[in-house]
Amino acid sequence: MKALQNLTIVFAALCLLAVGCGRKPAAPSADAVRVDSFLHGHMDSIYAAPARTDSLMAAMQRTVTDSAAYYRLELFRAVIHNLAGDSEAVRRSHRAVLSWCGRHPDAAALEGQLWNHRGVMDAIRSQYDSACADYARAYAAISCSSDRRELISVCINMADAQFWAGRVPRAAEFYRRALFVADSLDSESDYFPIYAGLGQVYTELENFKEAHRYFSKARPLLASVTQYEVFHYYLSLGNCFYYEKRYPEALSAFRQGHRAAEALGNPLFVTQAEVNLGEVLLLLGRKAEAREFIRRCEQFVSQHPDADPSVRFYVGSLAADLALAEGRTADAGRLLALPFDTSRLAVRYLELHYSRLQRYAAQQGDYQTAYRYQQRARDYADTLRSRQAVNNVAEFTFRYAQDTTLLRQRIALSDYAAKTSRQRTYIVAAVVLLIALTLAAVAVVVNQRRRNERRYRRQLDRMTRLRMDVARNRMSPHYIFNVLGAALPRFRAYPELTGPLELLIDVLRGNLLASGRTSVRIDEEVALVKRYVELRQLSSGPYPAVRWSVAEDVPVDVRVPAMCLQIPVENALKHAFTRPDASSAIDVEVRSTGDGVRLTVTDNGEGFRPGSSHADDRSTGTGLRVLAQTIELLNRRNSRPLRFGIHSQRPPSRGTVVEFFVPVDYHFPAGDEE
Repeated sequence: MKALQNLTIVFAALCLLAVGCGRKPAAPSADAVRVDSFLHGHMDSIYAAPARTDSLMAAMQRTVTDSAAYYRLELFRAVIHNLAGDSEAVRRSHRAVLSWCGRHPDAAALEGQLWNHRGVMDAIRSQYDSACADYARAYAAISCSSDRRELISVCINMADAQFWAGRVPRAAEFYRRALFVADSLDSESDYFPIYAGLGQVYTELENFKEAHRYFSKARPLLASVTQYEVFHYYLSLGNCFYYEKRYPEALSAFRQGHRAAEALGNPLFVTQAEVNLGEVLLLLGRKAEAREFIRRCEQFVSQHPDADPSVRFYVGSLAADLALAEGRTADAGRLLALPFDTSRLAVRYLELHYSRLQRYAAQQGDYQTAYRYQQRARDYADTLRSRQAVNNVAEFTFRYAQDTTLLRQRIALSDYAAKTSRQRTYIVAAVVLLIALTLAAVAVVVNQRRRNERRYRRQLDRMTRLRMDVARNRMSPHYIFNVLGAALPRFRAYPELTGPLELLIDVLRGNLLASGRTSVRIDEEVALVKRYVELRQLSSGPYPAVRWSVAEDVPVDVRVPAMCLQIPVENALKHAFTRPDASSAIDVEVRSTGDGVRLTVTDNGEGFRPGSSHADDRSTGTGLRVLAQTIELLNRRNSRPLRFGIHSQRPPSRGTVVEFFVPVDYHFPAGDEE
């Protein structure tokens, strides 16, 4: 039931990496407040839109003057590099952060956060012992800092690593330690992952009463956590019901987890939820519904040959169970006969597998073999019960020792307080009150600053929209088009003017039509840009030259985003060349790659300079941003994304390259076709 869960627990750990943001005891700088606010607001975007979020972080780094805020952003950029599999970029970012921390002894909290990140990255690779070592270094560094709130996330991550390493009692110990720190700091926002983690631990120990107690504590906090945490919570709760054989309740929990996975749009999470739904529905005798989910899981595994072997085994064994239930004995035998490595599989999976082998042998009439498989299944069940008994004893011992230590500490503190003079008590109370008032004042100031910043941004956005509306309403494009159309017959007597005027009307008509569409045919886009270039060269001269290369095998009816060529070509004509001459050129290439169409606009001008501003208020920088946002929205409705990129050419070449790749069968909204 947990075959894929160890592949997603790391995402919950990644969400905890921002726990320390905005929680320093001293008043933070304006840059720190801005960076912390950004990280809290974009934590989901790190996983949903990593490239765009990395660009935003890089842009923010260029505007901050606080070094601590700069390197905190660098640390989270390393998280995005790790998600992209760029290990060299991760090492480069981590070296930069560690180097800065080494020169600033007061940066122990940031160093501890780095080791916390490193531990999560090791956990993603299932290197749990290395992850535990990293978390230990993080714990030591943060313990030496003035800001120890990050200890909560370190303890939670350490508990997760211990759990997936099979050391369940140690996991419970660190969850309880995290709970103690959260109680000490009154950090209510950290209770959810602790309660959910303890519920999962006690589920594994089959202490279901204790598990449900913690799941009940976590449930009221669901509205304030991320979708990743909601997904993990419902899968853990469903597993608890499953182990109790309360299958209807398990089905309800897994359905809620499935909805959360679909909201996230993550195929791995959706598959995990559907595996669990398929197994529970099969146990409830609802074979038709189970078949739909299990077939989807088989399709996912077939499309991901690099999937974890335990995942492939689990899905194959479950498919065999379905085949047995439907009387497809041959299919069941084929699936159950697939080789597997028992050293990499959980005992619970092996018990289920041999139970299915027993049923298969019994259906074949081979009762001797069925009995042998039954004994193997019982052996694994006994091993599991024995391990759970040992873990329960160890967990109880840890809990007893921890509770005893706390009790002794409380008795010692009570004795000390009884011996303290009334005057010292008053002094301590006054100091505590002063500290509390200071912290409250800082919190009020920070909160007020954030509210003012949000209010300012809303007002600025509103003013910008109003200015845009005024500008659009000054002159209607329809009006201009109609006036030019009415004036054209009068210019027939001047042949040298008729051609440019007709060309202007064509360009206006094309832009007017394109502005109302999301997509156009590739031949329409090419024709529009060629007319625009011809019109511009009539007024501005032949330079820079625009050279076209449109492959013959490109289907003319393939659709591309509207103005995807015009915006970069117009941008290059206006801004790529300070003084265009005969060597200035813009190359537009359209070619088919078999799995899609690639469009490239290349110039040999000054190169891409992000963040630079043009004196011309009509700059197409806004057009590029709108085009990028449109593509991002379209990609949400497509399994294969439309890719868009802009960068400078590598030396010795000069200039800018703008690239688009439109996959085959890319879906655009209906209504664009003529």
